[in-house]
Amino acid sequence: MNTNKRKWLTNICCFISALVIVTIIAPKVGTAKQPQFLSSVSTYKDNILAYSQNTKTFGRRGNSGLDGSRGVPGSNGKDIKIIADGTAAEYDISGSNGKNGTNGNSGKNASSCRVRRRPSYSLSGANGGSGGDGGNGGNGGNGGEARIFYENQADLKKITLKNSGGKGGSPGRGAKGGYGCGCRQKQWTVNYCQWNLYRKRRNQKDAKWIPYSKKLVRCTGVKHVDERENYPSLNRYNSKTWVYRWEYKGVSNTRRYTCTNGKRGKSGSNGSRGRNGSYGNVYLVPRLDIPQEKTSYQGQVSQLLGKNIELVKNIWVRKNDLSSLLNAASDVPQTYTFLQETARPKYKIAWNASSTPADLGVNDTEIGAAIKVTNAKATIDFEIPGTLEYQQTKDKDVDVISITGGFSPSRVKSFEIENISGNRKDIKLNLIDKGDVRKLLQASSIQVALKTKQSASGEVKDNYEFRHKMTFQIPPTQSPSTGAIVSNNRYSLDIGSFFYPWLKPGYNTQFDVEITQKTKSGAVYTHSKSRDYQVPN
Repeated sequence: MNTNKRKWLTNICCFISALVIVTIIAPKVGTAKQPQFLSSVSTYKDNILAYSQNTKTFGRRGNSGLDGSRGVPGSNGKDIKIIADGTAAEYDISGSNGKNGTNGNSGKNASSCRVRRRPSYSLSGANGGSGGDGGNGGNGGNGGEARIFYENQADLKKITLKNSGGKGGSPGRGAKGGYGCGCRQKQWTVNYCQWNLYRKRRNQKDAKWIPYSKKLVRCTGVKHVDERENYPSLNRYNSKTWVYRWEYKGVSNTRRYTCTNGKRGKSGSNGSRGRNGSYGNVYLVPRLDIPQEKTSYQGQVSQLLGKNIELVKNIWVRKNDLSSLLNAASDVPQTYTFLQETARPKYKIAWNASSTPADLGVNDTEIGAAIKVTNAKATIDFEIPGTLEYQQTKDKDVDVISITGGFSPSRVKSFEIENISGNRKDIKLNLIDKGDVRKLLQASSIQVALKTKQSASGEVKDNYEFRHKMTFQIPPTQSPSTGAIVSNNRYSLDIGSFFYPWLKPGYNTQFDVEITQKTKSGAVYTHSKSRDYQVPN
C-alpha cells in the first residue's frame, strides 16, 4: 500500500472515532453534563430483581420410613360333629387371635445441610422424610361349625362347647417424620457496589477517558477493601486500540436475604385394629342323622303316569338361647339352627283325557315339580307346559295332577310366512301354521305392522319407519276378523286393503308379524316373524 493511500485511511478512521466519542459524551440540551453509559449494559435495577427472585433449596430431602407390616390373621376353628349320648365332653373349636401389626419406621432426617455462609440468594431447607404408617392388626379367626346330634335333650347339658371368634390383633403405630434442614442464620444483608468502566485511545496524546459501561458487584462497602478484593477483571476489555479502567462508585444498594427451615416430615398414620372373629354356627339335630334331600323331580308324562313320587326337604329354623341348652361353661352364640322337621310331600300324575297320551302327542312332554318352603311349611310347585289342560286335587296326603287334554308344546310357535302375493289393494300376506293348533286354542290373533322407507306422499328415508298396523282375531271355530281367510292350517291376510296408501309401485316395505296364541289352560305364547317386500311396478 502506498504512503498516500495509508494516510487517507488513517484520516478516515480518526474522523469516525471522533464522531463516536462526541456522540457518546455530548450532553443533552437543557441538562447537566454527566457521564453517559452504553444502554446495552444491564441496569442496577435489573440485577437486583434477579437476586430477589432467586431462592435455592439446600440439603437433601430425607427418605420416607417404611410402613409397618399387617398382622397375620388368625385361623378359623375346625368344623366338628358331636353326638350327645349322655357322656360329659368338652370341645374347643374357637378361632385363634390375629397377630399384631408392626410399627412404621421413622422418616429420615434431611442430610447434607451445610451451606455457604451469607450467599447472594435466599435459602430454603430440604424437608424431612415422612414417617411410615403402622400396619393393621390381623383379623381374628372365626369359630368352627358344630353339628350336635341327640335323642334326649337333657344330654345336651353334658356338652361344653366353645366356638367363639378370635380377637383382632392390635394395630401398629405410625412413626414420626424426620427433621428438615435448619437455618444457621434467619436473614442477612448483602451490599452491591457499582463500578463504572472508562476507556481511552491507546498511544494518543491527551486522550480523554470516556464512559463505556458499568457493573454491579457484591462488596463490603469499604473502598480500599473492595478495590483490593473485588476489583472487576479487565482481561476481556484491553486491546491494541483502547485502554480501560474501572472506577469504584461505592454501595449502590443493599439486599436482604432470608433462610427458611425445612419442614419436618409428616407423621405416619396408626394402623387399624383387626376385626374380631365371629362365632361359628351351631346346628341342633334331634336325631342321629340328617336325611338326604330330594327337592325336585322332572320326567316325561309316559314315565310319571301311575307313580307316587316323594320329595324330601329338611326344614331348618333359627332359634335363640343356645347357652341354656348346653353346659354353663360353654362359650357359644345365642342363636342356633334347629332341624324342625323333614318334609316328605308326595304327588302323582293321573290321566283323565278321552284320548291317549300318544294320540295327543304328549308322551315325551316333561312335567317338573320342586319343593317350596314358606314360613317353615313345605309345598310343591309344579312346572306344567301351558299346552296341557289339567286339574289339581288332593288325595289324602298326595297332590294329584289330572291331565284332561292338550297337545305337545312343540306345536305352538310354528307359524311361518309363506309369501306375499298380489298387487296394491289385492296384496295378501300368506302364512302357514305347521302345528295346526287353531281349534285346540282358547284364542289367537295375528298383528301385522307395516314399515316403509317412503311415506304415503313419497318422501324417502334411509331407514324403515313405522306407518300402520292391523290386528286380525282368529277364534278357534268362528269366523276370523274381516280380511282374514283360514283354510285348514293356512292363513291369508288381506293387507292391501288396510295398507293401500303405502303400497305404491316400487316402494320398499317391511312387514313385522306378531302371532299370539292363548291355550285353554290360560298360557300365552307369542312369537314374531318379518318379511321385506318391494311393491311390484
